[in-house]
Amino acid sequence: MAKVKEPTMQLGAKIKTLRTKRQLSQEAVANQLNVSRQAVAKWESDVSLPSTANLMALCNLFGVSLSELTEPQTLDSMPQKRDRGHRRLAAVTVLFVLFSAAALFWQQKNALPDNVIGYADAATNIWVSGTPIYLYLLYGITVLLVLFTAVLFIKAKTRQKEKQK
Repeated sequence: MAKVKEPTMQLGAKIKTLRTKRQLSQEAVANQLNVSRQAVAKWESDVSLPSTANLMALCNLFGVSLSELTEPQTLDSMPQKRDRGHRRLAAVTVLFVLFSAAALFWQQKNALPDNVIGYADAATNIWVSGTPIYLYLLYGITVLLVLFTAVLFIKAKTRQKEKQK
């Protein structure tokens, strides 16, 4: 039984796929690389190849390595820059949640009883207790990050399910 090869992408197809995934026009790519739109069109149709400098600029623009851009790959193994961004966002969100939990624990541990507004720690100094405003800000940012991250992951899962259909 003969082994069936998976279809691979040529350089032009990779450039076009990466460009369209980032919702960039040929003109937008051309402007960022200081080349003509026709040059980008020729690269995508494999009529001509970009120079080494333009290959490096394309790698920077698309967030991929030179080998990822130039080596033949199957369509499914194309890198997903968006996925890496989602992971970073999730990591930052987890850090904010942990930091907020630690701040809440610290604030609860150091809080005065509910029936006490403040106390005198010296002859003329009074210290008033309550939740500091910066903790409310921290909690608010954390809640927004959690919601934003959840929405992004739900959208990504929905897109993934649509692609599988």
